[in-house]
Amino acid sequence: MSEQHMPDVTELNALGNQIRIRIRELRERGAFTDAKSSYLIDIEDRQARTAEKLAAAIKHHKTGQMLAAELSRDYYAIWEDLARFAERIDAESMRAQFGDLKAN
Repeated sequence: MSEQHMPDVTELNALGNQIRIRIRELRERGAFTDAKSSYLIDIEDRQARTAEKLAAAIKHHKTGQMLAAELSRDYYAIWEDLARFAERIDAESMRAQFGDLKAN
């Protein structure tokens, strides 16, 4: 059985930074309804809590495999949710710009 790659602290921090950058980009694009804005806030809160867990683990020298696996799972779940959110926003933007092609 092959050993699964376990991300290190640097990789987890980099992913956290990518998430923050993507959230900022989506916010700068604007045009969110209240529901979309609250969903983005939820993603942002989850990212912040995960970053806090990572910082606490580093501070207390508890960055073992189990914690790395948990944090990695959390970050990648946030990243996937953010990607789906961005895709939905892009699709809605395209429909608004070009109209619903099914109607034609």
